[in-house]
Parts: sequence; structure tokens; C-alpha cells
Amino acid sequence: MGEVIGTKEFPATAAGYRDLLGWARASGTVRRAGVEGTGSFGAALSRYLLAQGVDVFK
Repeated sequence: MGEVIGTKEFPATAAGYRDLLGWARASGTVRRAGVEGTGSFGAALSRYLLAQGVDVFK
């Protein structure tokens, strides 16, 4: 199991998604991410992460 290594808020915009992934990558390689609400509010974030080569788990 993983552990929480930090928290931060980002806007649900293209720029926010880029900032989020940059922030996460500052801690190491990002291979997978859990996204809640992939059928609605998290859909755009899920698409962005998948396009960046990050596996998304619901």
C-alpha cells in the first residue's frame, strides 16, 4: 500500500492538470494515479493523465 506524501489543491483546468502532474513528479516517477469521479468531474483529469502516460484507477 502507498502512503500520503503531501496534499495540495489545483484548479480543474488544463493549466491546473499540468501543475498537478508537475507537482506529483517532483516527488518521483508517476506511473499510476487514483481519480475519483472518472465518469463526471474527474473525466478530463483522467484523459489528461492517460495522455501523459499515467495509468488511471477509478
